[in-house]
Amino acid sequence: KCLFPFKYIGIVKFAFPFVSCRIEKELSRFRGWLPRKPMSLDKERLPDLEENNCYTAPFSQQRIHHFIIHNKDTFFNNATRSRIVHHILQRVKYEEGKNKVGLNRLLTNGSYEAAFPLHEGSYKNKNSIRSHGAENHRHLLYKCWASWGAWYKYQPLDLIRRYFGEKIGLYFAWLGWYTGMLFPAAFIGLFVFLYGIATLNYCQVSKEICQATEIIMCPICDKYCPFMRLSDSCIYAKVTHLFDNGATVFFAVFMAVWATVFLEFWKRRRAVIAYDWDLIDWEEEEEEIRPQFEAKYSKKERMNPISGKPEPYQAFADKCSRMIVSASGIFFMV
Repeated sequence: KCLFPFKYIGIVKFAFPFVSCRIEKELSRFRGWLPRKPMSLDKERLPDLEENNCYTAPFSQQRIHHFIIHNKDTFFNNATRSRIVHHILQRVKYEEGKNKVGLNRLLTNGSYEAAFPLHEGSYKNKNSIRSHGAENHRHLLYKCWASWGAWYKYQPLDLIRRYFGEKIGLYFAWLGWYTGMLFPAAFIGLFVFLYGIATLNYCQVSKEICQATEIIMCPICDKYCPFMRLSDSCIYAKVTHLFDNGATVFFAVFMAVWATVFLEFWKRRRAVIAYDWDLIDWEEEEEEIRPQFEAKYSKKERMNPISGKPEPYQAFADKCSRMIVSASGIFFMV
């Protein structure tokens, strides 16, 4: 196990749960009376599938007693630990020099072929997950999400977020929402197809093509293609009617409305997920200085007028020289 120092959590500014209040406990007790849904996951036997309803705040070591910490070794999830390691490796100097810093430069110069986070243990276990519990989050995801037996269940988005991170979690949230919204479109498409089968014998165009046994069509090519009768394309005309009939116009209008409804409802769903996962204004709050810039101008600092914290500062003369070079290049290109 790797134990990370708590000081890096304050730098990266992760949000972690506070102690839950009495109102949240009463609401969770009321939800327990409601009937269970077959598509929902069994959260009582597997409590790690979903996060508890509680308040969150950026982690601070000075306020560590306010956070729900049952075990310091497992308080930070797999995605958080991976981000901490990445944050450290991006700022470690591997050689003396202003530009000799960061993992990306080592990947660029060929010192390393690739860099990626490792999985948390194995996803296989001999014991049953319901009797002995999950070995780790990867094992739990494999049994309750990636297995064929859980195809009809809702996705454990909170667990996906804790293991893979917010970006991957949002991707699978969108994928699940898109798949669910495809059900009405698939139902209408099936209705259009069945309508084509029902009206196949009443299609005047198909009838005329199938009955045109005396009409000879010119060959497709000049030398090797034979003449053909118009009635030879009878099967193709009938198959075309199955997918291109009178109800196809309605299906086209429906899909245009469906696309707009899907986007608008996904915006609402995304806003709910962003609020639950503390992603609102995340880019502004989590804005970090580029590691190469931080290493180059670390000796020159000034106070940020907004945050009130010291940050690396680039002198105006340096900025001016770079702007002159850029403007000269643009001028000669024009």
